[in-house]
Amino acid sequence: MFLADALARHAAARPSDLALTVAGEQLTWSGLASRVHRSAHVLLGLGAGADAPVVSLLGNGRELVETQLAALTIGAVYVPLLPASVGREIEHVVRDSGARILICEADRAADLHEAFPDLSLVIVGEPDGAVRAVSGPGVVAYAAATEAAGDHDPGVRPDPQAVATIRYTSGTTGTPKGCLTTHDRLAWAAAVYLSQ
Repeated sequence: MFLADALARHAAARPSDLALTVAGEQLTWSGLASRVHRSAHVLLGLGAGADAPVVSLLGNGRELVETQLAALTIGAVYVPLLPASVGREIEHVVRDSGARILICEADRAADLHEAFPDLSLVIVGEPDGAVRAVSGPGVVAYAAATEAAGDHDPGVRPDPQAVATIRYTSGTTGTPKGCLTTHDRLAWAAAVYLSQ
């Protein structure tokens, strides 16, 4: 079982039921599945796929849920970082994980693009006037890209034993270490949590 399969089951069994409420915005199960599929197609277009790490610097929001489920759907390795992470922390995680895609909020996009010009950059949110415009190959505005992407299931299923997420330790006794979780372990943990 995969977490993405649970999303598909809910979308099929109760499509119009409420799935997610974030900052006053509500999504039904079918709406969430559609947005996750669009997000998955955006990530696939940037080269994400089986075992490819995707680093996320997003705060709580709809896009965080969408991109995490999208990465899990296509077998990419989701690597979440706190939005307040600083340059050396981000650099260590990007280098250690081998990530080629970075997802960030618009207000950090210019600095991150300058620091990591070789990474594909997915920019969430609209920049304010103080933020320099960021463009170039591999730079994607999330809202526009997901709007243009297909909302059909990408039809990719990862190996249950493959790594699903890498979460880095705080690094209090040295550099942060990556803690790996496979797809089947992630699904098992979710099932145990829901059974409580």
